[in-house]
Amino acid sequence: MCVFTDYSMSIDTNKLHVSAGGESIQEVRNRQESDELLVVNKGAVYIKKGVSLFQKSSRTDELYLQKLQKGHTTIKKKCDVQLYGLTIFYERIEYANLYHTVNDWFNVYWALEKLQRDPNEEINIIWLDGHARGHLDEPWSIVFNAKVHYISSFKPNTVCFEKAVWVPYNVMQYYETEKNSPSTKYQTSIMDRFVASFLGAYNITRPATPTLDVVIDRKPYMSHPRIDLTKKDSRGIENLADLYPESKVVQLDSLSFKEQLE
Repeated sequence: MCVFTDYSMSIDTNKLHVSAGGESIQEVRNRQESDELLVVNKGAVYIKKGVSLFQKSSRTDELYLQKLQKGHTTIKKKCDVQLYGLTIFYERIEYANLYHTVNDWFNVYWALEKLQRDPNEEINIIWLDGHARGHLDEPWSIVFNAKVHYISSFKPNTVCFEKAVWVPYNVMQYYETEKNSPSTKYQTSIMDRFVASFLGAYNITRPATPTLDVVIDRKPYMSHPRIDLTKKDSRGIENLADLYPESKVVQLDSLSFKEQLE
C-alpha cells in the first residue's frame, strides 16, 4: 500500500490510456480486455521529491507499483482539478467474477482499516480500469460510503489529491502472513467485521430469512463484453428445480445485490 499525503501526488490523465468504462455491455460488445486495462506512460504520475514509492509496501512486485514506477516524474504540473479528503486507487481485473470481486472488496476494506478511516467519512474511489458496467459495481459506493469514478472521467485534466492511497491487488497474501503473527485474534476478526460491513450497509441482520437450502443455477448471462452465450457450458446442469424440489433454485444475475445477501 502506497500512501501520499499533502498533495504529494498528482496524475496527468493525458498520459494514461484506457477505455472510458461504465458503458452498457451491449455498447462495447466484443471489446478486447486489453483495452480496459490501464496503460501508464512516463510522466503521468507526479510524486514529490523525497517521497518513496515503497514506504508502505513490503513487496516490490505489485502491479500498481510497476505502473507507478513507469509513470513516475518529479516534474509537477498545474492542477486542473483537486480532490479533497481520502482517495483510494484500485485496478479491478476480473470485475465480473464474484470470487475475485470479493477479494477486491476485502483489499479495500483491509486498507481502510489500516488507515483507521472513519466509516462516516465519504471518500473517493477511483477505478484504474475501463470495464463496462457490471452486476457487482453497486456495493463499492454503498459499502464503502464512496463516490466512485473511472480514471478516464477526469480526462484531459491534471488531478491533484489531498491524500491518495494505492491499494494492492493481493492483500490476501498479507492477511495469510499476518494470521500467524501475535495479532492473530485481531486478524481473524477482521473477516467478521468485513462481512458485517456488507450486511450493515444493506440493513440486513442475521438470520435474515429462515434457514433453507439454496441451489445456485449458474446459467451463462451477459456479464462482460467478451462472453459468448452461444457456447455450451459443460458445467451446467439442466432442470435443477426438478432435481432439488425442496430447495430454492436461484440465478444470481436476476437478483439485486441485497437479495443475494439475504
